[in-house]
Amino acid sequence: MTWRSFATAVALTTLAHWSLPMAAMAQTTRDSITIEALATIVSPPPTLAIQSSASLAFGKVTLPRGNVSTCTYTLDVRGERASYVDGSPANGATCAFQDSAQTVGSVAIACDNGGVLAYSYGTDSPLQANGVSLIVDEDDIGFLSEEDIRFNQATCANGAATLHVGGRLSIASTADVSDSQVTVGRVTVDVFYDTGQCLGCQ
Repeated sequence: MTWRSFATAVALTTLAHWSLPMAAMAQTTRDSITIEALATIVSPPPTLAIQSSASLAFGKVTLPRGNVSTCTYTLDVRGERASYVDGSPANGATCAFQDSAQTVGSVAIACDNGGVLAYSYGTDSPLQANGVSLIVDEDDIGFLSEEDIRFNQATCANGAATLHVGGRLSIASTADVSDSQVTVGRVTVDVFYDTGQCLGCQ
């Protein structure tokens, strides 16, 4: 073997030695991975919507007369009405309802069957400075059972429930006379599902 042939063989051997790892390295520049698609599947949010409402109406009522300072007119959740003269039951024309146009306020609620409904509320009397006040106590608002028993909570049945709103209207002798209906008060109601234990629900 000549020197030139020997040098050529060495060169070819060296080239082959380095070519194999380079080919292997070229193959490792491509890689793959699989990722997972994740989700948390929960029940749909409960249905709760106020479908409609009706105003609380006291009808036509009178100012105090003579030495009377305050007339109070009440309408409970069942629609029963009464009037008082300075805190005592009215007897006669003084502090008497003048018509039969009284209606209990109501809030119709769409809900999920079996859901326990509860509520909170607030009142506002825009004419209080003029001697006219609306008072809504705990017993003046609530859900009614089939026996007309008032409850602070109710279990939704047939996808619906009704909240009834009554109240007391106090009129002082300083109040202004109006020829037509005026807004004597406002009741803001917040209805929600009670997640606690329902005691005495119907």
